[in-house]
Amino acid sequence: MKHILAIISILFISVGFAQNQSIKQYTLAELKTAHVDSVFAIDLQKMKLQQLPPIVFKFKNVTSLNVGKNKLKNLNGIEQLEHLTYLNAEKNILEYFPNEICQLKQLETLILNRNIYIDAVPACIENCQQLKTLDLWYTAVDHLPIEMTTIKTLKLIDFSGVQINQEGQNKLKKMFPNTKLVLSAPCNCMN
Repeated sequence: MKHILAIISILFISVGFAQNQSIKQYTLAELKTAHVDSVFAIDLQKMKLQQLPPIVFKFKNVTSLNVGKNKLKNLNGIEQLEHLTYLNAEKNILEYFPNEICQLKQLETLILNRNIYIDAVPACIENCQQLKTLDLWYTAVDHLPIEMTTIKTLKLIDFSGVQINQEGQNKLKKMFPNTKLVLSAPCNCMN
């Protein structure tokens, strides 16, 4: 139930973003003929991408990027999209938390769920001072760096499906007392 509520929250944020801004979501085919200053949202989900297409980086005004459900192992070059507020890279095969994300200082929503190889969030995440939502559902991340506590805008962190023992969950709750944490039942495991 908690996971469903977290998903609903994330959907409201992403749908609300697109609806409130009346932003057209450009596909890869549409990018080829789009004017460079007119693209604010790009949707490249379910395209079996193994890397971010270089054409994406031409569009410097992009605030929303959906590259979910691909075969991406990294997000090389993502830092070039410095105006991103929304990044969905769910269900890829990212080998680690991309440090390039830490350079996205306007980022508000970061969705990395179902990237099972991601096992840590780097301390540089503190550079993302606008971050409101962090979705780590079904990753291997079982703790967060203390530097994240400087992000006062955090509203939601989703750890659904992540095995975290009671001690680890208590620590997270103390670190983020004003943030909604979505946690599965504690495990009898060593964290």
